[in-house]
Amino acid sequence: MFHKVAKESIYQEWLKCAADLQPQYDYFNFADLVMKSKRTTSTLYVTTLNKALLTSFKKAKPSITDAIALFNKRSNQNSLFYTEYNEYWARRDEDEREESGRRIEKRIYSTLEDVAENVFSSITQASKCRRKQQRWQQQQRKQQRRQRQQQVTLAHDTMHINKRIGYCLVEFSGGIKKNCSEKKAGRDEEKIETGVVKFMDFTNADKGHFIRFHDMKLYFELVIKLEDRLIRRAHATIKLPTTPAEMKDFFNQTQLLFSWKKSLIDSISL
Repeated sequence: MFHKVAKESIYQEWLKCAADLQPQYDYFNFADLVMKSKRTTSTLYVTTLNKALLTSFKKAKPSITDAIALFNKRSNQNSLFYTEYNEYWARRDEDEREESGRRIEKRIYSTLEDVAENVFSSITQASKCRRKQQRWQQQQRKQQRRQRQQQVTLAHDTMHINKRIGYCLVEFSGGIKKNCSEKKAGRDEEKIETGVVKFMDFTNADKGHFIRFHDMKLYFELVIKLEDRLIRRAHATIKLPTTPAEMKDFFNQTQLLFSWKKSLIDSISL
């Protein structure tokens, strides 16, 4: 409502000075004021002048009538107004196309700048993540070496006391990301199986427990000796959760983890 009243006020203000224009009530001056489409401008112009005929003084009405009559010649190809009318709107259309082109070009440049900034930011973030990942891998390798040393030390310290001990080996098999391959994981599995069997022979144990990490999954497994056979059993396969759904699956498998833990504790003989 307010917008409509404001527009009406603009047209009324134009009418106050339109009689002083050359020519009076000039259509092109009105078109430059409203800056609408050809059809909308023509409708507003005729409507405004018709309203003015009803409210203006008698001496002003002939000028308004002449302006309406001149405007009606826009379809008469033999009139000068026809030529001026079409030239005006051809120029307006060209100006609007150029302005539209400039706006599109500006948006394209802005989009390209955003894309370039996002790419640079992604590269920077990826570089940071890679450095962080490399540091994590180094820490994991150091931790693995410490764990192996501790396991060897534990076996050496207890061999004269009790050859039956509880233990658990941990293997980060197959690497991560690009280094994560089935071939490498297979070699790592063979390596940890060999280690578990050696510990079982050394401690005269019936079970050997181990945890294997591969492709963002934790495998809680054990090797069982039955007579002259060795049986490998997987208690649980846990995917490291990164989403709510994966977190739910993780908690649903906690009972399997407790079962694997109990089996490990039961294998300890004091």
